[in-house]
Amino acid sequence: MLSRKNFLTGQPPAEGLPKDVIWWNAQGREMIQDDWDSGFVSCFGMVLSGGNFTEIDETGASRKGDSVCILMNAHHEDLDCILPPAEGATFWKVRLTTQDGKSKIRARPGKKFRLQSRSLTVFIAPVPATT
Repeated sequence: MLSRKNFLTGQPPAEGLPKDVIWWNAQGREMIQDDWDSGFVSCFGMVLSGGNFTEIDETGASRKGDSVCILMNAHHEDLDCILPPAEGATFWKVRLTTQDGKSKIRARPGKKFRLQSRSLTVFIAPVPATT
């Protein structure tokens, strides 16, 4: 997921697919220009869509990967962030965090996740199994 052949554009890579990157507002929505222009963004995230993209690997198979969400809190206080949708997965799993170890290991999309002050947490959402 973190190794792409194309630059991220914020647009769907093909019709019917999700955007390749979404900048996430802590209140539970995609960031808009006013968020960036506010002069103070203390907490935000980046979501990389992994389940569907248009690249092919060295063997000619479609590339797939887990979705990744990175949440960052630059504020001097702990903050709640509403997690983004997880492309069919039922949870986000914490893979890396700079928090002090009290954070949850899993969190549900659309639910609040407590971010410690001045911390970063990386989540993955496993690609749903296809039949």
